[in-house]
This record gives sequence, structure tokens and C-alpha cells, in this order.
Amino acid sequence: MTLKTIRRLLILTLIVAVVAVTIPDAAEPSISYAQDNTITIGTLDIPANLDPSDADNFVSWEILSHLYVGLTRQVPGTNTYELVLATDHQVSDDGLTHTLTVRTDTTFTDGTPITAETFADSINRIIRLNRNAAPLLADIDSVTATAEDILEFTLNRPIPYFEALLALPVFFAYHPDDFPSNDVNRSVDSLIGNGVYILDSWNPGDFISLRANPDYQFGEPAKTGNIRIQSYFATENLRLALVNGEIDVAWRDVLLPDAIRTAEENADIDIYETPSIRMW
Repeated sequence: MTLKTIRRLLILTLIVAVVAVTIPDAAEPSISYAQDNTITIGTLDIPANLDPSDADNFVSWEILSHLYVGLTRQVPGTNTYELVLATDHQVSDDGLTHTLTVRTDTTFTDGTPITAETFADSINRIIRLNRNAAPLLADIDSVTATAEDILEFTLNRPIPYFEALLALPVFFAYHPDDFPSNDVNRSVDSLIGNGVYILDSWNPGDFISLRANPDYQFGEPAKTGNIRIQSYFATENLRLALVNGEIDVAWRDVLLPDAIRTAEENADIDIYETPSIRMW
């Protein structure tokens, strides 16, 4: 795998049973989150492993990006990026050194501080383990915390879209108790994150259940209290689950001709297309 196709824009298709999801009117008062509100998403792709050292695919990135917040993130509904846990980003004239200032007021949900060293340790762990996600870091010569709030990347070549790369989970800070420094954690029971959602429960290859983080620090809180991502064996099983009301959303994996036919035959099912950046 390479990073040459990072800027490729694709269409992400969601097939949604609209009767199962209620969107509040704009005039209604906003709420922080609703624990009794649940959306069930069907997919063919449930990760067997949530260790970021193996996070080399879009589905893993989507899930980890709900459980963690990184130095940057994609602005919803756009193909641009903004600083989040970083407050400043400086680039050397030759494009090979990126210096980021890390916020000093952020923590994981258990109160553990997130520092530049937390980021450096997490990223260097992925490089050291050299597993599936390591190729994403192939152009990183070194990453070092030069102070509590200063993180410095030295690259092998200039990367003009570096802020987009930083939004990927391989660049997140992970709690030191969750992932051993020299081994892979293949049986995560819980994760201590800092994202808009908290890992509630999961059965590898079957389902993942998320619940809203009531103490989310980095933007608007979750609008849905609980999200369950349910795996299905084949595209037709996924389509039937949507038609039968077992799920609210079919996530990407219904082939478009089947999706169009299904929406035409079921008045309560809509197709939504949204901009998305896919790596390969």
C-alpha cells in the first residue's frame, strides 16, 4: 500500500430506512445526547481487531475515529481538515519537518493527560510493531516530543496533505493501559478514549456497540445516544435486514443497482450519497 491516492474522492453510499430515524425539527431545543436513542447500522465489515497497529482499512478508521480525537480531523460534510488537539502547525521550508503544538488541557475519559509524548509513544509503537498499519507511516523518519506540548515529525519526503494524514487513527494518542508497547492487543474488552463515543461492548466479527460520551470535549456532542454496528454475511442478507426493519442503515455494502431497486420498492427507504475521502 502507498499514500499516493490519499486525495482520491469517492462517493459513500448509505441506504437508510428513514422511518426508523427521527431528525428533530430545527425549531426544537437541542439536547446534549439521548441515551434512549439507538441507531443500528448493518455492514459486511466488522473489524476482528481494534488495535491501531492493524487499522489499515476504512471501517477500522471509522470506528476508531468515533472513539478518539486526534491532532486534526475532517470537517463534517467537506473534504477539508482542521486542527483539534493541535493548536498550531508549522512546516519547515523544505517541507520535511512538521512541528505541532499540542493542547495541554486534554485528557482521556479516565482523566489521564494527553501530551505530546502520548502521541509520540502511540505512533512509534505502530512503527515498531510493523504490522498492517505500518505502511501508512512509511514516510515518517522520526516523531519526537521535544516538550510537553511540542510534537515534531521528520519526513522522508514532503507531504503537502500531511494534516489529512494526521486525521487517520495511526496518528492518534492511545491510552498506555490499553495497548502494550511491544505486542498487539487482540482481545480488547474496553478502551479508554477521548472521542464523541465510548466503546460499550463488542463481539469481534459480529457487532460493535457504542454509547455517547457525556463528557466529550472537542465539539458538538453526539446526537444519538447509542450506535450498534451489526455484521452480515452477504450483501443480500444486509439488504433483507434493511427491508425487514432489523437495521436503520445499510453501510456502503449494498451494491448500487440493488440499492436503487430496494429504494424504489420500499417507500420508507432512501439513498444518501455524501462526499468521502478513501485511501485505496
